[in-house]
Amino acid sequence: MSSKKQKIVMFAAAAALVGAGTWAAIVQPWKKPVPVAAAAISAKLELAAGEVLLETTNGEGEGKARRLLSGTPLPEGATLRTGEGARALVRLHDGARIYLDAKTRVELRDGLVLHEGRVWLDAPGLDDGREPASHQLGTATVALSEGGASLELIDDRARVYVAEGLAVVSGPGGRTEVGAGEQAVIAAGGAPEVQSVAFWDDWTGGMGDRSGLGSSIASGSGSLYAVDRSAPPGSPALPLQIQSQAVKVVMRDDVAETQVDQRFFNPSGRDVEGYYWFTIPEGSQLVSFALETNGQLIEAEIVERKQAAATYEAAVQRANDPALLEWVDDRTVRARIFPVPALGVRRTVVRYQQLLTEAEGKLRYSYPLAGPMGKQTASIEEFSLAVELGNLHERYAIATLGEARVEDDGKRVTMRRSGYTPRADFQLELTRKPGEERDPLRLSMLDPGGDQARYVMVRYSPDVAFEAISMPRGEVVVVVDTSAAGDPAEYQTRLAVTEALLRSLSEGDRFAVMSADVRAEVLYPAEGLADAGPAAVSDALERLAAHGTGGATDLGSIFELALAHVHGLEQPAVVYVGDGMATSGERGGDALAERLRRSMTGSRARLFTVGVGQEVDERLLSALARVGGGTSLRVDGPEQAIVRALELSG
Repeated sequence: MSSKKQKIVMFAAAAALVGAGTWAAIVQPWKKPVPVAAAAISAKLELAAGEVLLETTNGEGEGKARRLLSGTPLPEGATLRTGEGARALVRLHDGARIYLDAKTRVELRDGLVLHEGRVWLDAPGLDDGREPASHQLGTATVALSEGGASLELIDDRARVYVAEGLAVVSGPGGRTEVGAGEQAVIAAGGAPEVQSVAFWDDWTGGMGDRSGLGSSIASGSGSLYAVDRSAPPGSPALPLQIQSQAVKVVMRDDVAETQVDQRFFNPSGRDVEGYYWFTIPEGSQLVSFALETNGQLIEAEIVERKQAAATYEAAVQRANDPALLEWVDDRTVRARIFPVPALGVRRTVVRYQQLLTEAEGKLRYSYPLAGPMGKQTASIEEFSLAVELGNLHERYAIATLGEARVEDDGKRVTMRRSGYTPRADFQLELTRKPGEERDPLRLSMLDPGGDQARYVMVRYSPDVAFEAISMPRGEVVVVVDTSAAGDPAEYQTRLAVTEALLRSLSEGDRFAVMSADVRAEVLYPAEGLADAGPAAVSDALERLAAHGTGGATDLGSIFELALAHVHGLEQPAVVYVGDGMATSGERGGDALAERLRRSMTGSRARLFTVGVGQEVDERLLSALARVGGGTSLRVDGPEQAIVRALELSG
């Protein structure tokens, strides 16, 4: 079959894709400069709720603190401090994650140095011969591999509780092993004292459950699963090996285009159908998907869904190497590829674009590589990454991972690994050099080329001195679906999400809790909003637990009452926790969205939705959150509650 007749059929919602302009090639000098190491980034603040501070010192040793936002890269040796009621989730360079409780101070070196407070440590497994990192708590040290543990240091007294795995705890007076369900206490200068713990008070709100924290597919990396079409129904799909993955990034001012070129190997002795999954990072736009066939990359075309499916099946019968690409949600696409030959390779190329926003003189880019907490990502036989900076190096200083290198006099950042199991995302931070000015208003003409339309883009992004802005007070009404729908386990998950959200609020925040069934009822407090202290949160949760379930759900009237409760406040938010199944009142998505739009007229409130349960109307919850100016999240189990709560409160 000639290449002119080969097609990849694709269906998707129409979207305006921002294209980058034509990029000039970088002329290589006759003699290349020796690559150099940039300033090292050793961790990333994934989520911050409340006042999370980075402590720095000036030349005279005097310290000052800078407030941080979610997604901030952290330099090697950074010292973090959380305020009253604040929480933080940090990913270290080795893939470990730490969850910081309120009033905690830590230093990030090769391992964690806990100066005061308590943290939850989620340590990955080590399959490359490395020794587990050593973490310090006063005079004690802890080494943990593939497990979870609570580390606490209060008044020079260290406490280590191991929920999963095996920890080696050392103190001035000796060394011992602490297994799952055991706790070691080390007083200043003493030996570790180990005892079994029948019941551990999980202060993390569920972070200690490492069993189901999401899939292992990392945003930014594709995965290909093999399905044998001749196998019996219900046969499991198996992931294919990533033979190579080449990532190329081109940055031009505030636009970054990322190309992910992957080759997958089928080790079996028969042809299989491949299911390819790819999730683009949040805030990105998919530009193209291509599949290599007979040595040529064939670009996808957008066609109607039923026509696409029919074309695909007909091509399978004719053995014409088809592929069907479809949207799963607004960030994830799935492609069906046939065949993936026995002992053979298929190649895919995905391109996506994203707008980068400069804040506090810093321009940041991240390529997602690491999987969710507690999950191992797939190994890549040959991995390479290259970032073309163009003339950005003239105006910005470069910081990136310690394993990356800066080449071509700062025009290019590269990273190459063999037998690579990603444990942390690739991060690049560009800091504006002293004296370099930046015009906050920019006008650009973007020409994607081909038959795509040109775009004019106007961006206004002024510098904001976050330190000069007072921390706004969060004022939130949590609406919990207490209708009779769903099973008791799902309702317990709703309660877990509510508890995690309330406990993630910071000092000075205020809240109310409402039930939502056939009518809405404010359960706590009796009037207005309550300060988000531990006692008030406990009282609210007791009222909610005592309320019980029953009745239908009238979402429209529920949202109206919740919005009226926060009308006129400084930074109000309404968070709905439930399945989104309206069983009375307006039940259609369009009618509910229109009613919500009318209810929010003149209000400063934002609406967030958290879908909980096996059967969730995700389309409706997403539409309502979009109308309400918020975000829609999904929770499959109570172990995900604290992470989703941090995303919301942050």
